[in-house]
Amino acid sequence: MATSPAFRISTRSVRSSDPDRAQTLTWSATVVSHNTLTSLPHTLATLPSLKKLSASHNALLSASLPDLSPLAHLREIRFSWNPSLVALPDHFAAWGKGADDSGKPGRGLEIVDLGQCGFEDWVGLKALVGQTNVVNLGLKGTKVGDEALEDGFEAFRDKVRYYPVYSGRALQLTSYTF
Repeated sequence: MATSPAFRISTRSVRSSDPDRAQTLTWSATVVSHNTLTSLPHTLATLPSLKKLSASHNALLSASLPDLSPLAHLREIRFSWNPSLVALPDHFAAWGKGADDSGKPGRGLEIVDLGQCGFEDWVGLKALVGQTNVVNLGLKGTKVGDEALEDGFEAFRDKVRYYPVYSGRALQLTSYTF
C-alpha cells in the first residue's frame, strides 16, 4: 500500500474525489481550504489514518458535514472562516472516537478551530460537549468567542462545562483563541 503523509487539495477547483484512490493511500492530513465548498464528501470517513482535516475559507453548511465518527485517529479539525457554519451536527460529538484496527476506540478531537464561523450562541456548539479531550478551541471572530473574550477564560470554561445543553459534562480546555 502506498503511503502519503499528507494529501493536499488546495486549488480552487475541487469537484470530486476518486474513491478507488482513497482506498489505496494512507492519508494523515487533508486540506481543502480556500475553495467554495458547501459540503465535504462522505468518503472522508473511509480514510482510517486521517488525523487532520482543514476546510477553512469555504462555505460549509452544518447539515452537509459528513459523520467522521469512524476515524479513530482524527485529532484536529480546522474549519475557520466558514460563515455559513452556524451549528455543529450532533454526530460531531463522536468524531475521532471510532475503533481502530485493534478495536481500541479513538480519543476524539484535541484541536478544534471554528474561528470566524457563524456561531451565534452556545446551542450551535452543543455537540462540542462530546469532545472531552479538546485542549485548544478556536472561536475568534464568532459571537460566542466575543462574549467569552469579554467574560474572561475562566468564566468561558465554566460556561462550557456547565451550560445546561451540555448535561454537566466537563470539557478539559487548556487553551483557546478568541
